Amino acid sequence: MRAAPTIMLRDDAALHVFDAGQGLPIVFQHGLGGDAAQVALNFPDSPSRRRLPLE
Repeated sequence: MRAAPTIMLRDDAALHVFDAGQGLPIVFQHGLGGDAAQVALNFPDSPSRRRLPLE
């Protein structure tokens, strides 16, 4: 899952967006201590969903 993220710049913030899978896009915004790898462990690859975690 550790492909290079897409970096989106908005105002003064840089959002790192990881895009994995196919199907229904699901956006994850996690809090303290979480990252894209944690999302991948809890929601493994599936043809029915596309993970889009933000960091």
